[in-house]
Amino acid sequence: MLTKRQLLHIKSYCRDDITKIENYDKAIADNETWECHHRLELTIDGQFAHTEDSLDRLNMYYHRPYYELILLPLQEHHDIHKPTREKFPGHRFDGTYHPRSEEGLKQWTEKMTGKHWKLTDEAKDKQKRYACTPEGREAKRRASLIRWGKQRGLTNV
Repeated sequence: MLTKRQLLHIKSYCRDDITKIENYDKAIADNETWECHHRLELTIDGQFAHTEDSLDRLNMYYHRPYYELILLPLQEHHDIHKPTREKFPGHRFDGTYHPRSEEGLKQWTEKMTGKHWKLTDEAKDKQKRYACTPEGREAKRRASLIRWGKQRGLTNV
């Protein structure tokens, strides 16, 4: 069964009539929870092609034609996006390869805890000195304008 909120989400994904999406009739008639899946996220043989973020960066996540979408039961949709380790050994949930060796696990843990972002005192001083220069202030202003424009959907900022 599709709730009003789910229907609104599906309408944001599909630019056409949502009743044309595959399995729409089943989703309306069934009491089970259904979710919308983008076919572009996987290849024909079931390998990961794109993530939600990569499709969004390519402007291919929202307002898509109905034939790029399919409605799937909640559990089936989760099975697609969160493969088990037996099915895809060494893969994370986003589909990228992650080595499971001790060294790889240690590097990944350090990366996720932010230890690789710890700056030395010399690097901190260099950042402060650059930020005080006219070039540094200009770079900061430009970056701020770009972020401001992207948030508002502007392309020529």
